Amino acid sequence: MYGVISGEKVNTLDHLGFTYNWSEYSPSKKTEILEAERAKDELRDIMSRMIGAEIRYTQVGYWMRQPPFGYMSEKVETRHGKRTVLRPHPEEAPLIRKLYELKALGTMSDRQIVDKMNELGFRTRKTYVRDNNDRSKIIGTKGGNPLEMTKINRYLENPIYAGVVKEKWTNDKPINAAFDGLVSFELYNQANRARVALHESADGDIEYEKVRPDEKAKKGVRNDEFAYRRFVACPTCNNPLLGSASRGKMGKYYPAYHCSNHGHYYRIPKQEFETTISEFVKNISINSEQLDALTDAVMTVWEKKHETIKENAQAIQKRIDSLTEQKHAIVDKIK
Repeated sequence: MYGVISGEKVNTLDHLGFTYNWSEYSPSKKTEILEAERAKDELRDIMSRMIGAEIRYTQVGYWMRQPPFGYMSEKVETRHGKRTVLRPHPEEAPLIRKLYELKALGTMSDRQIVDKMNELGFRTRKTYVRDNNDRSKIIGTKGGNPLEMTKINRYLENPIYAGVVKEKWTNDKPINAAFDGLVSFELYNQANRARVALHESADGDIEYEKVRPDEKAKKGVRNDEFAYRRFVACPTCNNPLLGSASRGKMGKYYPAYHCSNHGHYYRIPKQEFETTISEFVKNISINSEQLDALTDAVMTVWEKKHETIKENAQAIQKRIDSLTEQKHAIVDKIK
């Protein structure tokens, strides 16, 4: 009967009283195989329609996956019907914006940025861990971790935060999302300088550019021990001076600024060089107009930093309020 799997077996040598592996067969085997193939075809058709639709909607800028950190999903009416877009998460979005702003300033190392973000309350999103045998049973949670050094660039380089969808379903081609990003292209590019960049052409196409290794900024320009390294030129060849400490026979180190590999020798002790720089700076005179401009520039920077401090204080207070509410909720449950 169609759709019925039978356990009955037939022996073609039964009338002779003999049985072999090859002489026994199941009459319903062909039916079973046909049923299995029909089920596979049906599953393939369903998956093709569902995944195919998701791919098409992704390619026009909608979101078909779990929302990334900083966003939450929302279904809205569109010209393609009711579709899913991303909206800023009330608690996570400000942290993502702050991460980009700190990186764009260029005044803090990655370690300092990570410590600052964790101080402001950055924690990864918590998710439930369910029992493999009973998916309705929650056996634990994962997430809720502070930002790590190894993850900072994953957030910074993800173009979704600039409102650009770029993934496998878009054939790795960047397209404008059907929703606003958390940061502007300008801020995204500033935070990712010397790594990646986003550009919008005159006809509205998005370009995602990866900076080649030979185009990256030279590392090691700033050095706390040799503050003027690469900032002052050699008096002989006009190439930037380097800074290092050579070791003497007795194991003592002698720090100095020097010119290297330019066909001549120039080396000056660090203390003598920096004293000369300090004396030179002391003798610089500034007229009143330049002084006013300098004062305005300093005040602008100060006001910006002061505003940043206020925003940080507000974020910290918001985090404290949230933790206080959680504490009260836990206490109420205990009662």
